[in-house]
Amino acid sequence: MRKQIYKDLKKRILFHNLEIRKNILKYIIINNNNNNIHIKQKIQYKYCKYMLSAAKIKNRCLVSNRQHSVYRFFKLSRIKLKEFALQGLLYGVKKASW
Repeated sequence: MRKQIYKDLKKRILFHNLEIRKNILKYIIINNNNNNIHIKQKIQYKYCKYMLSAAKIKNRCLVSNRQHSVYRFFKLSRIKLKEFALQGLLYGVKKASW
């Protein structure tokens, strides 16, 4: 379980560090008016090296480390959210029928 947390954290840090470089290279590729094909190919090769999609980053529950059905605002899975809400540990959250 710790390995999954570490792997996800590593992907988040890598994506954050490479995002600016990737956007700069993308801008250069789109707005490149040079007719030199070799320069454009080198830039595109560098751009491909920085390809890390944000879709590969998973949201995980802070308590149970579950990756499915995690609410972004609380960073909790639906199961833990229900448990904490029924115990009254989450401020401003209550059962609708009460």
